[in-house]
Parts: sequence; structure tokens; C-alpha cells
Amino acid sequence: MQSPLPEKIPSEMQITDCMAQLVSKNSTSYGEVVQKYARLRLADFSELLKEWQNEEYAAKLGMPTLPQVAKMLHKGNVSPEQGKKLAAFLQQTAKQGNTTGALYLAYLCAKGLFIPQSLQKTAQCLRFAINQGDWRATRFLGELLIAVPLAARELVGDEIQAEATRWQSKNNHISSEKVEHSCRRFYDATPAIKFLARSKLEQAVQQGSPSVQQRIKGLSVLGELPSTTPPKQFQSISNWLDLQFLQPQEKYSPRADKDIVFLPDNVPLLPLGDDDEKPTWHKPAMYGLMLLVAVLIFTVLLQIVMRT
Repeated sequence: MQSPLPEKIPSEMQITDCMAQLVSKNSTSYGEVVQKYARLRLADFSELLKEWQNEEYAAKLGMPTLPQVAKMLHKGNVSPEQGKKLAAFLQQTAKQGNTTGALYLAYLCAKGLFIPQSLQKTAQCLRFAINQGDWRATRFLGELLIAVPLAARELVGDEIQAEATRWQSKNNHISSEKVEHSCRRFYDATPAIKFLARSKLEQAVQQGSPSVQQRIKGLSVLGELPSTTPPKQFQSISNWLDLQFLQPQEKYSPRADKDIVFLPDNVPLLPLGDDDEKPTWHKPAMYGLMLLVAVLIFTVLLQIVMRT
């Protein structure tokens, strides 16, 4: 497997122009590379920001709420100099093991506030907090996948690639190039990304979130999350690769009826030529003609017998 590709971040002009198109027309002429950054900036995570200020939740996790940070973000009109200081402060607190600081830093990276927008750095901050057992980070990752499925490769690419690498080590007759190509298709499979987002939210519940279960129910009703378990291939990259490379091909079994010929799926039935089959009206006409000839022959024979 190849190492993760470097993140291709669009220009600020492209992102802002794409945002303007999405707001005014609900569509855009920009491709997915630009769209995911624009859509992420437009996404509303205000409920999460409120949750991060909850003293009870933070206390159970053994973390502070950093109310001054919340106040600055809520204030909005922060000067560039203040923004730089805020980002530096959050980087320092995160390095000291403060998962609330890592959450806010991930938020700045996701939105491009005071620091360059970066999906991969967003994921790095969240992985740190998730590994510390902070369910708020796990929920944030799930919410990001729901808001911008196009960003799945940057947000969860490391864990997908790690699982794919383990799979390939057990199936080393499959080339790395083929596995990588199949992984790219996995990111484009909507049921797979929706299931992954739901899995993240369910993980947050297991980590102790008191609010996410209700959130899952609401999103399932809206269709943003799957209400039922999808087919197996969408549940993990390992299952996906199994289906792509290891599942045996189904074969047709000949029937006892030798008149029936089974053709491969990829061989189309050829159209019948003019000489292959007569029009449907020919058979009734032929039968009628034969009946008329029989009647005439019977009439002639009857007349011969009567004369004798």
C-alpha cells in the first residue's frame, strides 16, 4: 500500500467562490476537491460547540471547558492577531494532553479559522482526543462525515489504509495497486461512508456520551444515517476487499433440458435475422391453407364415390 497522499488544498479564492455558488444556487461548477472544503466551512456545528462548554460532561472526562476560547469563537469579530494567539494557545494545550484544546483546534482546522484549513490536520487532532477516550471527539468525527462525505479520505484515510494494509498482508497475491484502486472506490460508496459515520457515533455512545443516542435516532429518521445494517461489503474495507478479490464467481449449472443453452452474462443475445424466424402471422395462415386443401380433397373424393 502506498503512503497517504499529500492533501491538495484549493486556493482561498476557489473555496470562497464555491461557497458563494452553493449559498446562492445550492449547486456549484467546482469539483469535489474544492466542494468538500467549501461545504465544510458552511456546515453548522454550533450544537457541538455548546456541548463542549458543558461543565458536567467535561468534568466526567477530567477536562476543562476552556470558556474563554468558547467566548472568543462566539464573539466572532476576532482580530487576526488575536486569532493567531488563540491558535497557538490551543496547540500548546493540546500538546499538554488537554483534549478540549484538541477539539477546538480541530474545529479551527476544519473551518480554516485563524489557521490554514486542513482536513488531515483536523483528523490528527481528533485522533489524539479519541485515543484519550474523549467521546466528544469521536462524535465530532462522525458529524464531519455526515456533513461532508466527500472528505472521508482525508478524515478517516489513515485507519482505512491501516486496515487495508493488514488485509493485503494476508492476501499478498493481490497487488498494492489493485488494493489502492479498490480503496478509492470504497470512499465513493455512499452506504459505506454513512455506515462509518454511524459507527463513529455509536462508538461515542460506548465511550459515555449521554446525548448521541438520540442524535442517531434523529439522523436515521432523516435518512442521513442508515436505519438498518447495510450489506456486508459496506461495513468495512476488509469486507469490501473480500468481495472485490476473494469471492468466487458464480457459475451456471446446466439443466437436464438440453434444449436450453446458457450464455455468459457478458455475451448479448444477437438479434434474429429475417431468415431465422417467420412473422407470427405465418403459422395461422399456413394451417388455414392446409385445412382448405384437405377440404377440397375430401370434396373431390366424395363426388367420385357418389358417381360410382
